[in-house]
Amino acid sequence: MLACCSALVFLCGVPSLSMAASEAVPSIAARKQQAKALFKTGIVFFQNRDLERAFDFFMQSRKAFPSIQNTSNAALCLEKLGRYGEALELFEVLLVEYRDRFTEAERESIGPVLAALRGRIGSLIVAANVAGLLVIDGRPRGKLPRTSPVRLLPGAHQLRVVADGYATFEKTVTIQQAKDARVDAVLEALTSVGQLRVEDPGNEGATVYVDGVAVGRSPWQGTLGPGPHRVRTERRDRGSAPRKAIVVQGQHSLVTLRSSKLGPVVDVRSHPKTAQIRLADVMVGKERWRGRLPKGRYSIVVTEPGYHPVTRVLDVDTARNRPLEIDVRLMVDPDHPRWPKGLAGHVEIDTFGGYLFAPSLRGGDSQNCEGGCTPHPGMDGTIAGLRVSYRFSGGTSVQFAGGYLALTQGAERVMATGQAGIEYRLRDEILSQGPFFELGVGQKAALSESLSLAARLGVGVMVAGGSNTLSAYATDGIEAVTVDIEGAGTVKRAAPVFLSNEWIVEWSSARWTLGLGVRSQLFVTSGPELAGRRVFFPPPPASCWEAGALLSRVGCAPSKEPLPDETAHEMFFAFGPQLALGYTF
Repeated sequence: MLACCSALVFLCGVPSLSMAASEAVPSIAARKQQAKALFKTGIVFFQNRDLERAFDFFMQSRKAFPSIQNTSNAALCLEKLGRYGEALELFEVLLVEYRDRFTEAERESIGPVLAALRGRIGSLIVAANVAGLLVIDGRPRGKLPRTSPVRLLPGAHQLRVVADGYATFEKTVTIQQAKDARVDAVLEALTSVGQLRVEDPGNEGATVYVDGVAVGRSPWQGTLGPGPHRVRTERRDRGSAPRKAIVVQGQHSLVTLRSSKLGPVVDVRSHPKTAQIRLADVMVGKERWRGRLPKGRYSIVVTEPGYHPVTRVLDVDTARNRPLEIDVRLMVDPDHPRWPKGLAGHVEIDTFGGYLFAPSLRGGDSQNCEGGCTPHPGMDGTIAGLRVSYRFSGGTSVQFAGGYLALTQGAERVMATGQAGIEYRLRDEILSQGPFFELGVGQKAALSESLSLAARLGVGVMVAGGSNTLSAYATDGIEAVTVDIEGAGTVKRAAPVFLSNEWIVEWSSARWTLGLGVRSQLFVTSGPELAGRRVFFPPPPASCWEAGALLSRVGCAPSKEPLPDETAHEMFFAFGPQLALGYTF
């Protein structure tokens, strides 16, 4: 999307240090050198597609010494991460702070980028009764009071305002595209407070995070409400794991953290979205937690009332650069009091298709072959349909399905005629096809967090159209005559009843499921009746009427003869693989 921005990484390289050393005091030169080193590290992470860490290093580089390069690359990372509001703010800073260093062509190329970003977002104006820190969706967005609105993507956002000595203000606000929203935050002074001091002897000056919000640098001391709080420190590639701190009313509490080298970004997502994510005994968030941890083994516990808890063991290796992504899906506990007994459940819809095989349709082609039947490869069939299910909380479901079914079979056979010494050689091409409708029940059982086994039983009816495209010749063993069959290929109607059974292994991701299994189908009533067919011989030659002629010759056979009535199929059993794709509402 942002072509001009993508070029920045390659055109800018590392921040320019073209200013002569004589123009700056040594502290400025040291800051430039630090910014250059941080920028180079950010480029490495950007090339490895670790955009979160690349953004962090570009912003650290900007903090050490702002430049066009680290500012533009930080904005590019935000745009690629989908954080369009923050990206827009940085691009605007870029144009304001470095307006004299852009050519007219460069300013014109960035203009469409800003316009596209503004068209994607809305604005939020936040006011508060005290000065505090604004946090949106877990990310600091500046201090209050603000002189400009906050740019956000359309949708719901979690807003927090944090101030020392006041209860945290929290609210969910909905943003609409290209519109302004406003929140007036009223923070209430804490009537009962305690003091918390956070120290990290091996990482002094590191940023201290309390309940996910950056509150200052180590060592830090502040006023908090009584109860448990979550604290950690981080500075570049060193930091601590989150730790629980208990604040007691009227007392001073001390937490000493131990920083070490941090590993890659850990991204944990929970389903359902309201599930709590804990790192051992520390609650780190709901729905999603993203952060970095020192090297070691950790237990990630995801819980939600009404679901079976899940514990994952995570090994963090500081040598790894790519993010660790963990998706945890909780399974419903049907016995939990959260779920009312009875009809509570949800609707599922899925499409399915597959192949069916049977040794034979067991129709007239296999029954009327007095002279023998040539072995054939069996019946081939295809099925496709749509199923709507209502699944109760215990996993049982009721279902209605409809679709289309086609069954085909070819065969060759020998049949006696009404005249001694003459027989028919028939080639059958049987087709029975049409829509079907099915009612059934099902049961699903969990195999793991994302795998389950589903079983279904159903009874249905097929609105079948059956035909047999016959071709034949008659022979007396000496000569053969091709005959025509009246009614061959004529479609006849019937409604055979069938029973079905499915065993499917399903893989789930969010609301989607993909299933692979086996379907079997037993037709319990016969298919369309193929009746009213007659064999037509060619007119006999004049020699058949001469004295002494052999009237048993096939060439002298009667001009027409009826064929026995047959069915397209009788009771038969078919089975085959089936693939399904479903969605849960």
